[in-house]
Amino acid sequence: MNIEEEVKVDVTQLEVECAKASSTYYYYAEELALAKSALDEAKDKLAAKSAERSLFYRKTPPEGLKATEAVFSSALDNDTEVQTAKANLTKAQAVVNTLTAATTALSKKGDRLRDLTSLNNSKYFNTMDNTGDMHNRLHQG
Repeated sequence: MNIEEEVKVDVTQLEVECAKASSTYYYYAEELALAKSALDEAKDKLAAKSAERSLFYRKTPPEGLKATEAVFSSALDNDTEVQTAKANLTKAQAVVNTLTAATTALSKKGDRLRDLTSLNNSKYFNTMDNTGDMHNRLHQG
């Protein structure tokens, strides 16, 4: 994923840029949808793992400690399985954040392409009008 290259606009190749813009946006939007699903899955896995390990600590409290909510909470926070699930959630969120930024940047690129195309068309037609006026003036006398 090289979004920095994807959002650049080659103003000398507006036609090519416009042609590939929508498919590029679709690719990243689809990846974002998949990443959001993966994020939801990671959230569910964290919730399930936290519940499972919490139940474990409540059934078998750490030896030598009074069974309090603080002890259970601390045991859960230090549990390697819960930490792994949290790390997976963090990674999934990072992917969603990156792809959200990518789709936003590509949307802005689309706006720039529309503006540049409009400007380019305006320049073209102004040139044509000016050329026509000059041609008329030369032939009228």
